[in-house]
Amino acid sequence: MWAFLRTRPQCPLLALAFAAMVQPLKVVERVICQGDASRSELTIWTIVNHATEAQRYAIYDKQWDVMQAFQGSAVEFNLVDREDSPLEDLMQWSDRAFVVEV
Repeated sequence: MWAFLRTRPQCPLLALAFAAMVQPLKVVERVICQGDASRSELTIWTIVNHATEAQRYAIYDKQWDVMQAFQGSAVEFNLVDREDSPLEDLMQWSDRAFVVEV
């Protein structure tokens, strides 16, 4: 993940912090970030595959922790459970999105 920061230094710190927080949750595959937190346009998608209810709630707790740590940042969180479908079949993101493999 930290190699990503060196290659894309404009990736919002909030997204990198969130990716680091969910890394221990083995069900998380990717964190995709798009937008700009300073302009109230930051969206973060957490990509999982067959997450249990307990795992989803653990992710929600991390989202809350990030919102508390980065108060004043406008961010929208989304959780996508791909259920064995290729991610590209479920969603598209712009070329300017930041994708962190977790």
